[in-house]
Amino acid sequence: MNDGLVPWQVDGTDFPASGSETQKLQFLVKYAVLAPSKYNAQPWLFEICGNSLDLICDRNWAFRVTDPQSRELTLSCGAALLNLRLAAQHFGYTTRVEPFPWPGDRYLLARVRLGPPPDQDVCRRFAASVANGPSDEELFNVLKKRRTYLGSFWNGSPPDGVLARCSDTASQHGAWLHFVKDSAKRTAVANLVARADRELMAERAFRRELARWIHPTRGKSKDGVPGASYGLAGPLNLLTPGLPLLIWTLNLGSLVGFHHRELAKRAPVLAVLGTVDDTPQSWLAAGQALQLVLLQATAAGLVASFLNQPIEVEHLRLQLAKLIGEDGLPQILIRLGYGTPVGHTPRRPAQEVLI
Repeated sequence: MNDGLVPWQVDGTDFPASGSETQKLQFLVKYAVLAPSKYNAQPWLFEICGNSLDLICDRNWAFRVTDPQSRELTLSCGAALLNLRLAAQHFGYTTRVEPFPWPGDRYLLARVRLGPPPDQDVCRRFAASVANGPSDEELFNVLKKRRTYLGSFWNGSPPDGVLARCSDTASQHGAWLHFVKDSAKRTAVANLVARADRELMAERAFRRELARWIHPTRGKSKDGVPGASYGLAGPLNLLTPGLPLLIWTLNLGSLVGFHHRELAKRAPVLAVLGTVDDTPQSWLAAGQALQLVLLQATAAGLVASFLNQPIEVEHLRLQLAKLIGEDGLPQILIRLGYGTPVGHTPRRPAQEVLI
């Protein structure tokens, strides 16, 4: 078995209820590391000092071509923060979060302290307060079931009620969620995805950066993504030792763009999550909103994956913003639908990300 899959087997019955706050925080990190991240890079570090935990964006995983400001890294860390807070509530604690506690330090993202058990007034502080929506406890119960789905969707569109709950959840946590369901507009977004793939893959620096994270589908790495997710299934994906070199050397933009364009066009729903402001604070909030949306979707039996390429090319990001007509800027592009259950991507265990 791939050791990177062991973190997904975290067992809540092992929570050290009678232990110190340090031990409790260490255990909660086991849930934090299950968050999604760009290329599954897992750019988070956690430092526990007494009764507080610092969430640090690890600059070693910086994407200098597509994410020079660490926007996507901050979003990923926000998703990890949400997991930790949701797990804390499950085990009977509130969390007091101080975002960016040291002004000027963009990589110390948040300081978290455990508080007393939540009262009835805050028992739905994470879940959207809409009728028939899942409770926080239900969201926690699907935390280990959430997966990034890379395949084609089945026929069938997500119910409007589920989409409305996802939208309400995002708006209550500092972001907006715009759904692209119209066929013509979905095609326009799909074309932006393909164009972004071609522009990015034409840059050798980008291909070198990407090659660092693409692994064979059946590899044993604790990070990165399988080659199949980049349209490299079949013979190319079987070139196990040479796959990164292949990506670095060849411009596969047309192949990759066609693959992702078809995924976008055939998705019943594309969803753009964005914020009015485009600051580190808004990125951290958007990451938490994103993870809540993904958990809401998982609770409803949906699967999702990311098609963020247009957002990684600034002029295409602006085109996407104009196309959907929302205030602010897009932060994440996802596709939603129903699909065949798939396995998890690997994760580094908590002890490897604790300072």
